[in-house]
Amino acid sequence: MDEVERRNKKNWAALTSIAAAVLLTSAKLLVALGTGSLGILSEALHSAMDLVGTALSYAAIRVSNRPPDATHPYGHAKFESLAALFAVFLLSLTALGIVREAGERVLNSRIVPVPNVWAFAVLIGAIAIDLSRSRYLKRVAAQYGSQALEADAAHFATDLYGSLTVLGGITLVAIGQAAGWPPVLLSTLDAGAATVVAILILGVALRLALRTVDALTDRVPPTLIDRVVEAAGQTAGLAGHLPVARVRYVGDQAYADVSIEVPRGVSLERSDDISRRVIANVQDVLPRADVMVHTVPVAPDGESEVQVAVLSANRLGVGVHHVRAFRTAAGLKIDMHMEVPSSMSLLAAHQQADRLEAELRADLGVVDAQVHIEPRHEEAENLHATSESTTERLILEALAGYEGIHDIEVLSSSRGVVVTLHCYLSGDLLVAEAHAVTADIERAVREMVPNIYRITVHPEPLSE
Repeated sequence: MDEVERRNKKNWAALTSIAAAVLLTSAKLLVALGTGSLGILSEALHSAMDLVGTALSYAAIRVSNRPPDATHPYGHAKFESLAALFAVFLLSLTALGIVREAGERVLNSRIVPVPNVWAFAVLIGAIAIDLSRSRYLKRVAAQYGSQALEADAAHFATDLYGSLTVLGGITLVAIGQAAGWPPVLLSTLDAGAATVVAILILGVALRLALRTVDALTDRVPPTLIDRVVEAAGQTAGLAGHLPVARVRYVGDQAYADVSIEVPRGVSLERSDDISRRVIANVQDVLPRADVMVHTVPVAPDGESEVQVAVLSANRLGVGVHHVRAFRTAAGLKIDMHMEVPSSMSLLAAHQQADRLEAELRADLGVVDAQVHIEPRHEEAENLHATSESTTERLILEALAGYEGIHDIEVLSSSRGVVVTLHCYLSGDLLVAEAHAVTADIERAVREMVPNIYRITVHPEPLSE
């Protein structure tokens, strides 16, 4: 369901509640004046407060529907909580006023109500309206997480219980008048019904106040964080400790901040992929949640000195290869080849090497770091088929002593011949052993074909 439809349904629920509150307040007030019943008057006042609260809720919903802006980056839904808190104040004020009037009537005025058919008709009609409105508003409030509509639902629910109580009190008064009960008893029955209404109102106000305070103080269910952490922790690729999470609600919109640990050295693309999967897992627990993921790089278990050295170079944006670590009596020594653009000056390259050596000393505490500077070849050549049959024949002669050679390709470039070939080797060979074989093949070909610019040998495991 899109945002426009959600806003329209909340607005419609609030507007129809205003109409219902106007109808109930007017009808109850007229009957209260005609019968002199404090119970019915208390219900009229209750409905009047509902009308004020519902109008306030409608205004709060209109404000809460505004999108986030520079001053309210989480949106405006908290205004509904403020409206609900004000509704609590109105409910409490009404209840206390009813209790005071009930005590005054019992102790002093002894006013006896005069029930009539209109009183029963209005109360029965009010019960039907209150029942339908409270159920509808409660359903919409739960669907969209609207505290303002939840407060309206509470208003109509207390109206329902209050109307039932007053209906019972008026019925007893009518029976008592027919039976000739003393006026003090009839007045007490009416005041008692009003007092029960006041108690019901105070109970609903207290429950609504607790929920509103929870919303304003960002309280969440006690097990929710554990569920979010468990969902985020199921993501593949995490390292270190369990994730740390925080969750808050603004209206029906959940916001989650999740901190995860990932192995240092992973690429930005890989880290972003892990974060996206964390978000998806958290949204399984909190549908539609706005999830922010913070990644913390940590050293994986068993990280070697060579891996740390490569990461140190990566942080400086430097490519390295042939990295070796030597443990000596004096301490750890690191030897590596550093790749720099071939157009870089020797002075600039040496300064880069000095920075890398300083980084290695800081990260590993090495006593000696030897960084060999090598040019990084970044070339773009146009290759085309060669017409030199002699070159192809010499290459075949050089490879005559090797088995498993296939897919030989010979191309020409402005710098010389470019040769690519594949060879099958035993899958049990170590990479170092396979590299030695391919290096031997390269040397054999270069010895036979001196004008080769580039030769690449691709080793492939021999299938069964």
